[in-house]
Amino acid sequence: MRGRLPACLAAALALACGTAAGPTATERRPDLAASLVTVGEQNLRAGDLAGAEDRFARALDADPTSATARLGLGRVALAQGEPARAEPFFRAALADQATALDARLGIARAARRQGRSAEAREQLERVLALDPLRAEAHAELAALTGPAPRGPADLVEALRRARAHPYDLAAGLAAGRALAAAGREAEAARRLESLLWLADLDPRAARGAWALLRRIDPAWLDWRLVGVHSYADESIRSEPGWRFRVRLEWLLATRSVGALLRVRFVPAGLHGFTSGEAPSSLGAIHDAFRGQHPRPPAEGILAVLTARPPDRGRPGVRLGQAQFLGRRLVVRLGAEPRQNRVLLHELLHLYGGVHVARDVKSLMNPSGETETLDALNAAIVRELGVRRFRGSLERDVLDVVDLEATIAAYEAALRANLAMRRAGMAEAIEMAASSRVAAQRKAARVKELDPHLADVARFVAMLYQRNDSPVSAAFLLEKAARLYGPRTARGRQAARDAERIWKAIEAR
Repeated sequence: MRGRLPACLAAALALACGTAAGPTATERRPDLAASLVTVGEQNLRAGDLAGAEDRFARALDADPTSATARLGLGRVALAQGEPARAEPFFRAALADQATALDARLGIARAARRQGRSAEAREQLERVLALDPLRAEAHAELAALTGPAPRGPADLVEALRRARAHPYDLAAGLAAGRALAAAGREAEAARRLESLLWLADLDPRAARGAWALLRRIDPAWLDWRLVGVHSYADESIRSEPGWRFRVRLEWLLATRSVGALLRVRFVPAGLHGFTSGEAPSSLGAIHDAFRGQHPRPPAEGILAVLTARPPDRGRPGVRLGQAQFLGRRLVVRLGAEPRQNRVLLHELLHLYGGVHVARDVKSLMNPSGETETLDALNAAIVRELGVRRFRGSLERDVLDVVDLEATIAAYEAALRANLAMRRAGMAEAIEMAASSRVAAQRKAARVKELDPHLADVARFVAMLYQRNDSPVSAAFLLEKAARLYGPRTARGRQAARDAERIWKAIEAR
């Protein structure tokens, strides 16, 4: 599209000469420019470079001060393989605080493609110093720095290699070993721990880093590594640096709940699947994953990730779902790694977390906003932090948890849950005198307090059985049967299990 648009030529000349092209300040149309930029970004994501360039150029015509339009023109030029033409647009966008980091990322890409590696690295490091969660910058820097040379090295050389090649886990491990050998254990521990979020890049080096970390720092001895196999559909994989985006999600999950669980989540594999032909419901997206990956790895969490928006106009659309005490979860990721509340919520269901009422400030409140966990759920997941992920409730959970402590934690949560239900139903009855509709809505909210409650009752019944309390187990299985529904397969199974226990008790 070079030279075909007068607007593009005018914009380039304005950048070169430092003059404004197009309308005067009083004639600027920033709203029109913003709309054109939005369409241009859609064109760019779809690979329509001509359409994107046209929209960005018209946006700059409508508002010559638009940094986002300049940024867009730079991205188009870069995608067209013209980094020298792209760079002035990026440099012009540096002046606007809202686009400065994206502009620096663009400058880095343009500089790298023109052979100016040192300048590219400087720009990328400045981006990451201001925003450590910028996945695209991590991806660009990893591609720029590449692997370190192998071979023997003293402490100075090992540290130099690790700094020069920050995404090379073998180089980082060698530096950690050299630091530990020199008696600098604290510095070695920090370096080794910083490698774990990249575990999938070099699993062998990651295992070595974990083993050495636990050897030189006893504080890590009661922590566990939990591998996560992430499956991203095309809506995630279309994002530049998507692999780093997913790695950052699990790094943030560790930072949020890792200390409570004594768990470090690490990427064990990053895989792709296609969900485009499936409906946008999470169930359909999960079915698409299962069809394309019928034999997933036997150990670790299985995380199915999408950025597809839910269907508009459908009430009660779910942003995440997880197997209670299972190993699978499906989550719609937000626009940035910081928006990870849904992922954390579903992750804690794998550790036995249960829903709380809507007016409770907790991460386990499905409609809430806080990332703070309530005390009852904290007690549950703390006990379940020792669980494993191999696909068997018996071996993964029942064989490893402290039975009495786990029972106590769940009993407290169940009592609170049922008390909230009774209080809510009493309030609904009172409301019925003035508004039947409001009372019905209140009752519906009370009934949906925890869709996992039947699973919870069944699991606690299994704990009671293990703890030689068959009467309590039978009562809870009967409650689970009612909660599942007596006509459902799970409800019928729970009822049969309860009857079997009662018969065994009578036969004693």
